Amino acid sequence: MIILGIDPGLTGGIGVLNGHGQLLHAYPMPIKARNDTKNEVDAAGLTRILTSLGTVIEMVVLERQRPMPSLRFGKKAQSPQVGFSLGMSQGIVVGVAAALGLPLTYAEPQTWKKFYGLKGGRENKPLARARAIELYPGAPLSRVKDEGVAEALLIARWWLMKDGIRLHP
Repeated sequence: MIILGIDPGLTGGIGVLNGHGQLLHAYPMPIKARNDTKNEVDAAGLTRILTSLGTVIEMVVLERQRPMPSLRFGKKAQSPQVGFSLGMSQGIVVGVAAALGLPLTYAEPQTWKKFYGLKGGRENKPLARARAIELYPGAPLSRVKDEGVAEALLIARWWLMKDGIRLHP
């Protein structure tokens, strides 16, 4: 059994765990430049990663992205461009999973982060990375920009544990 956790943003990642919560692989989200010099999730690259796993993927757990167009909880509003980019990234992941016939479910950021005692917000991403390093010391998380990969691993682990399954790191 293989579980994929996916943080779908341009700085996101893909965490691959077996049914016992052990690390199999961790990848940064594949991205490509568009004609207008902006980046987007590379659907072909994502397809190559998912098909390279070569075994049955039981579940793709995708962090749900929601636009934040107004001020909430004292935080700065998201620009329309950021909201569109996040929606586009999520849509590409959903499309690739559907094309490959993979089961997909969503992880609400507030839910999986609460499970680990983490708060939302960009300023708290280093805490998620630290927690993932603690749980998966062999994971490729040495760089600050690996925060999306760390979150993807935590999302996959959360999905396995959310119903009370006990895992050993």
